[in-house]
Amino acid sequence: MGAAPVEFGGDLALLSVFDLGQLLMLNRATGRLTLFEGERKGLLFFQDGRIINAVDEASHEGPLAAYRLFAWKSGRFDFRPEAPGGAPLLIRESTESLMLEAARRMDEAAELDAPTETETERLLGRRAALDELREAFGHVAREATGRRQPWSGGSPATLLDVLREAEDRLVVRPDRSPRLFCGGIWCAASESVLDPAGYQSLKQEMLAPAAGSGPESREAGGATHTIRIDAEHAFAVTAIGNGPGEALWIRRIAVRPPDATQLAGPLERLGGLIDQPEALILVGGPEASTTELLFHSVVALTARRRAGALLLVADVPAFDHADESGAVLQVTPAEAAAAQLAVRPDVVALEAACADPAFLRAMSLAPLVLAAITAQAVEAMPARWSAILRAAGLPAEAAYAGRSRVGFVFGGRRDAEGRIAFDVRAAKPQGAGHEPAAEPQPLDP
Repeated sequence: MGAAPVEFGGDLALLSVFDLGQLLMLNRATGRLTLFEGERKGLLFFQDGRIINAVDEASHEGPLAAYRLFAWKSGRFDFRPEAPGGAPLLIRESTESLMLEAARRMDEAAELDAPTETETERLLGRRAALDELREAFGHVAREATGRRQPWSGGSPATLLDVLREAEDRLVVRPDRSPRLFCGGIWCAASESVLDPAGYQSLKQEMLAPAAGSGPESREAGGATHTIRIDAEHAFAVTAIGNGPGEALWIRRIAVRPPDATQLAGPLERLGGLIDQPEALILVGGPEASTTELLFHSVVALTARRRAGALLLVADVPAFDHADESGAVLQVTPAEAAAAQLAVRPDVVALEAACADPAFLRAMSLAPLVLAAITAQAVEAMPARWSAILRAAGLPAEAAYAGRSRVGFVFGGRRDAEGRIAFDVRAAKPQGAGHEPAAEPQPLDP
């Protein structure tokens, strides 16, 4: 008989062992969580969401082994749903108590002069957000099922507080339990199921324009609405579809973009490419989420290095870019053409696809153009960029018109320290704005 299928796996730099423990506990999972780091290997055994045993890299078992495994900061993991089998019950305390004790030991062992946030604080913050989310959805489900009354579960902030990172997503649908995307994996955010009446009540609460001013304001923007809880917490709520299959797609926005200290790659080469008098830089990775993170990291670095105006074209203000050397102006694709003509920016940063030929032609007047391209390999990026322009009815020569240098910044995955890994390559166009003459090559210093 073959091995049990892997339910999910990923990078511990994206999802910590504490996060995994909370998510598996929330989902009442039964199975084996395996941790890998080089030649080291550790195991955590779950039964109905409870850790019943742990085995560390030295084959020690029980609570002490679990404490050591929770301290792992890098490596990979996979979870296989399977019966505990012969795993003995060597851990009798609750999983929450086990994780709190592991966090306390890590805090005591830390030799930081002034830690900004301890492991215990991070653990308690995430646990409180998940508990509030489950309670809020449970309240909504009970209200809707019992009396068919409008939602009275309190502020939407209760539901949204679980979204901590720019990559996190929350999906709410009628007749289904909510789903949370965190650290690169999807999980059930609550066991409660919203019936259609409860869903509609919650949808109305989240999407209806606020009357007057108050701690929460909502701004309609087509199918996407913005909920502002306070100066530091804003969320985009998008209504997708209609009828039984519709959904609310929720994400955090207006967060600070990753800075240079969170990048792992040839920063000097990237800086040299940004400083070129005229260039096109395609930024991307194999997934939309990794492309978004890396792209906004490059935008932030560009805003620091170039003193002119930077025009950022994006559907949703996912990141709040500060004015550094110049000014950063963010517009939607529908506003891009008018803004381009009015501002005449030094840099155009195109995250969202814009099919307006007038804007795309005017964009070529900007000395530096950054464009987000999701592709499986760096070699595929030029063709994807040309396809975007052809879809807008522009000829092939528009892709690289007037550019003496074409750069490629590719990566987006996190390294062992949680930094965004990337590489920089470059190619020269053939001539009158055609495809690069060769595959992207490493950029000369």
